Amino acid sequence: GNGKSALLTGFAALVPDLAIFDLPVSGDQEALLGGLDVEATIKSGRRVFREGLLARAHGGVLRAEACHLLPEHTVNVLMSALDESRVRIERDGVSRQIDTHFRLLTSFDPQEGMPRAHLLDRIGLIVSLPKLSSELERKEVLHRHLHPSDDEWTEELDLMRSLIDSAREILPDVSISQKMIRKIIDTALALGVEGHRADRFAQLTACASAALALRTEVIDDDLEIAVRLVLLPRATRVPANSDKNVPAMMIPQLEMIVPVLSMATRIPSMGPCSS
Repeated sequence: GNGKSALLTGFAALVPDLAIFDLPVSGDQEALLGGLDVEATIKSGRRVFREGLLARAHGGVLRAEACHLLPEHTVNVLMSALDESRVRIERDGVSRQIDTHFRLLTSFDPQEGMPRAHLLDRIGLIVSLPKLSSELERKEVLHRHLHPSDDEWTEELDLMRSLIDSAREILPDVSISQKMIRKIIDTALALGVEGHRADRFAQLTACASAALALRTEVIDDDLEIAVRLVLLPRATRVPANSDKNVPAMMIPQLEMIVPVLSMATRIPSMGPCSS
């Protein structure tokens, strides 16, 4: 009830150039990977393969609500697809390889259970939604829900789309210094972040943040965003204020987000992973 589904749906409006495909929790392996199209095979007299969601989502977005409820076999296939950007299929007498370079957009409710740790390890950004406690915030949410096509929101949406388009053009020119990379690594070590994927995700996030700010150089503000969206959800410990591995500008934010860290420490150990 805190807006996860609305955010997943709203993402499509931000990037109308990307095709979005929904992965249902109840979807079986054939829906994900595809299989033999019996009717077409009989008509043509030769084996015809029907594409699954992974093949159709290539180059686009695969959207999956409640990833903590996905069956184990589905999660295994997703992890393989995310690792290799391709999947080899051997079924129904057909052997083929499909490209699966897609963006995974998903959600979960920690109160209902955590997703598999190895799947979370492969997801770049993990956003914790704030609880709405004030009357004004609740009224705003209700108003936007009842008036989704209001001119005010259309103007805001157009502005955000324009900003994203500009950021995409700038992104290839964004640079990050070795000093900033060292800050990312030091912060990850101080937070007890395991594996190396998170370091790379944080670097990419910092560069994307700079592009969204229409800058070509990563600054401390971009690192703060990378820490909040990439490193903190993977933290296994809260560093001491005196920890020299944590940049000074990060300390106030780390102190504010201790509750998030306490949830993250309940995620099972992920073990070392290559980037």
